Amino acid sequence: MKKNSKNSYRFCQRCGYPTNDKNYIPGTLKNNENSEKYCSRCLEKGEFRHPEMNRQEMLIMIIDISLNNSWWVGKVMKILFPKQIKKMEYWKDDNTPLNKNFSREEASSNREKYFDYYKFYEGDDC
Repeated sequence: MKKNSKNSYRFCQRCGYPTNDKNYIPGTLKNNENSEKYCSRCLEKGEFRHPEMNRQEMLIMIIDISLNNSWWVGKVMKILFPKQIKKMEYWKDDNTPLNKNFSREEASSNREKYFDYYKFYEGDDC
């Protein structure tokens, strides 16, 4: 994933959150320094939120939240995010097959499993 001119990544290397967004907050490392690669939604004090999550589950979450917020943003994310997640450093060794055409049942199950993560992305904890 390309870096921006500030020598930091343009997107969180786990969830794809744009680092130039006005609401972006960098994650923190164990020594409380800011992470260059990960946002605060993904990394806190060197610990990843839901480290058991695979890239298909992240894809479902990001697309599901996008579809719930805006139909057209969701459609764009269905096209772009599967390509983007394959390039992110966090997921480079995860070979979980990606399926952007997941069912509503899969989305619902994912939402229940990672409820706190969804809440965080939907702004309830920001």
